[in-house]
Amino acid sequence: MNPNILNNLKARVTECLSWQYIIDVLAPKLKKEGIQIILDTDPRLPLSGVVRRLLLNKKIKDWRSEFESSAISLVMIDKNGHEKVIFDDGRWGEITEKEKQFHVEQWKGEIVEEATDVVNRIKMVFLRQAIYPDSALLQKVLKLFATMDVATDGILFKMRKTGESISRKSGLSRLAPDVKFMKGLPSRIPIFSGEVEIVEVKANKARIPFWQQKAYAKAIRNGCPLHYFHVEILSLDDNDFNLTEKIITDPCKVKSFPMAGVCQVCR
Repeated sequence: MNPNILNNLKARVTECLSWQYIIDVLAPKLKKEGIQIILDTDPRLPLSGVVRRLLLNKKIKDWRSEFESSAISLVMIDKNGHEKVIFDDGRWGEITEKEKQFHVEQWKGEIVEEATDVVNRIKMVFLRQAIYPDSALLQKVLKLFATMDVATDGILFKMRKTGESISRKSGLSRLAPDVKFMKGLPSRIPIFSGEVEIVEVKANKARIPFWQQKAYAKAIRNGCPLHYFHVEILSLDDNDFNLTEKIITDPCKVKSFPMAGVCQVCR
């Protein structure tokens, strides 16, 4: 088998094993303790820098400068119907000021829409499970998405009921004002508080690289632990694996586990 295909297969298998462990072993164990979980295996991180700043409610003072400094390509159709790259090739100076403003405004609209979509998607993750997150939980999730600048394997939410609830109508109006009805949503939605963990999965000799260590250490300082899974593949043919997990709450201990040594971030 091609080495790249084999590595991709191993990565997929180790992720699936970790997800199955969370669902079949961890979730029932936590449920006995009154904790409910949601596992998001496709958080779509990282977001663009401008979107992350919007999530932090930071004002973008100069959209044109942001646009011109972004590593993007613009394609314009000329009068003959031919496509022409107007940015990457240094042709930005060839178009009129009016055309430049049009492209900047168009890009701004797309960025604002993307930031809105991210917030709505996070809220829907909870609503689909008939959960209303309290303000602290929701803000913690938004801050994680706004500050995480690397890709993660997943996000794990661990939540407890607060004993309070909100009416379906009020819950939808606050979390999903464009949604009038959701099948399976009770008349009163329980309110949950909780924690957010980053999920990272590695196999065999794979290690967390420095740039991920740095990002995860920052997230831990912001209150989001790293839930790390290490899968040792003994035999793919015999489905023989050894899975080890560790929750890392100290930013100076962000490293592949098990592995001796000091975290690169704290050297």
